[in-house]
Amino acid sequence: MSTQRYNVTLHPSKYLKRMEKTIMPQTTASRIAEIADFDLLDEDLATDVKSSLAGGKKGGAIFEVPGPPVLHLREAVKHAIKAIEAKDRSALLPRFLEFGPLVKDKKYLDPKRNKRLSDDETAAAIRLIFSSAINSFQGQLAEMLAMGAVLKLQKDQPALQGAVLHIGDAVKARKLNKNVWAKAADMHLLAGGGGAKGDRYEVRGLVEVKSYRLKDESLMRQLDRHATRARRGLYICGEEVPAKSIQMGGRGIRPVKIAVVPDEWPMPRSFAFETQEGRNFLVVEPPKPPRNGDRIESLGKDGWKITLRWSEEALSAAAYGLTYWYMGELGRVIYECGLPPELSEMMPEQAGQNAVVQSLYYAMLRARTVRESSRAIALYNSYGFGYTLGANFVDWKGRRQELFPEDLYEILATGRSRTKALDKKHPAQLCRIRGL
Repeated sequence: MSTQRYNVTLHPSKYLKRMEKTIMPQTTASRIAEIADFDLLDEDLATDVKSSLAGGKKGGAIFEVPGPPVLHLREAVKHAIKAIEAKDRSALLPRFLEFGPLVKDKKYLDPKRNKRLSDDETAAAIRLIFSSAINSFQGQLAEMLAMGAVLKLQKDQPALQGAVLHIGDAVKARKLNKNVWAKAADMHLLAGGGGAKGDRYEVRGLVEVKSYRLKDESLMRQLDRHATRARRGLYICGEEVPAKSIQMGGRGIRPVKIAVVPDEWPMPRSFAFETQEGRNFLVVEPPKPPRNGDRIESLGKDGWKITLRWSEEALSAAAYGLTYWYMGELGRVIYECGLPPELSEMMPEQAGQNAVVQSLYYAMLRARTVRESSRAIALYNSYGFGYTLGANFVDWKGRRQELFPEDLYEILATGRSRTKALDKKHPAQLCRIRGL
């Protein structure tokens, strides 16, 4: 298990000049996803994801796209990026990177002022990062981790034996209010089929995976809706299977409903500083699950809940990291035709990550509400210092504050920090790391 290091020598403050707007190609998701690898994740988490994917393949699971574990990881990343792009109809994220928010200083002569994001657009871009980007990556991580756990449960349940696990969009169902195929349960355990047209399929099990905690009753209601949709017919591996060829459960048994959720343990807050070759590095203790395996428990007749050994906070931290990586790769696409002179010594992906940090800096200054400020600060801090410390640096009223390296040195010495007074409106605050 390796520690996580963040270079804290530099603190972004200089405004980045940006290129003219680039039209984003339609293949952005595929181009970015094709370079994803397990080294994007913490070592222990990467090991578990890889093991779960390999277990799925060994157990005969059917994926939308067959291949080795790294290909399934890239497909998951591609799905997450497509979900982001589907909601980003106005290309807010590329514009947020390339042009950024309006500059607050009225004396600043800004030749590209008309191209920068308005306050409404800036707030929408940050909402998109929270509601779509982070959630999409977090959800994909949970689904990849769930495969191995579901196969373990299958071995112990007679009703599931003989069924084949189908992952993600390998199976689709009609929407309840429309006659169109759409995403169904996260996984299906299907028996029968045989390959001939008209063969009958048995839906032995339905799996719903969440990357956040949810009440058991809500999970079961969602699985009931998936069962209702499945009765109307399914689209299995490119073949339309009508309702008459779908049987819910096996002979004399009902379909098993399986809910998968993350654990609740908090990530460690301990940290230290190291100096290497004249550069200061923040060393953060990586997440370590307290249990060796997932927990499986009954939810009554035909219902089961799997609690992953990874917690919601750990998955969220990994999703923040993947989002930061995605911003860098989005920058690689934006700047692939050439970098501005002031960024010429950077790689395009480094320019993209610098751009998002700089845009978040100005977004914090232009925030109109506590909520807008809190979200911008959470991202800004996390991209510089990691999720555990960055998203949990708060004042004594629980409001997030901008984090500086000096704050962490002071916290190590005294357990708390007095942030700098920015102006009369933003006086110095006593701050702490929430949970430390």
